[in-house]
Amino acid sequence: MTMSKRADWKKFKQNKAKGSLWQQFKDSVTLRPILHKWLPVRPRKAKVCECGSVSYKTLSALTVKQLNVIQAIAEACVSLEHDRDHIREEAIEQLDAKDNTIKLLTKRLEVMRHVN
Repeated sequence: MTMSKRADWKKFKQNKAKGSLWQQFKDSVTLRPILHKWLPVRPRKAKVCECGSVSYKTLSALTVKQLNVIQAIAEACVSLEHDRDHIREEAIEQLDAKDNTIKLLTKRLEVMRHVN
């Protein structure tokens, strides 16, 4: 039974589609600081008992770290959305101001044409 679990684990490792978070987001400006904060070093290798199962303490520590990373990523996403909305509002205000200036200048030009 132990051999089949180890064989299953090897198959899982071989069929793993994605790399680590460090590999996936190595160029991300937003996620890199989060990874440095919550995962500054590579995680320790999981302690496997004789039966082939991972210990409760290892799973608990891994779960807490994963939840911290998820929370930090969610906060970063909310911050980016807020920044994007703020930039959008400023851009709309500037475009409205330009439209008003164009309309004003068009009216002045029409007045100047009628005067001459």
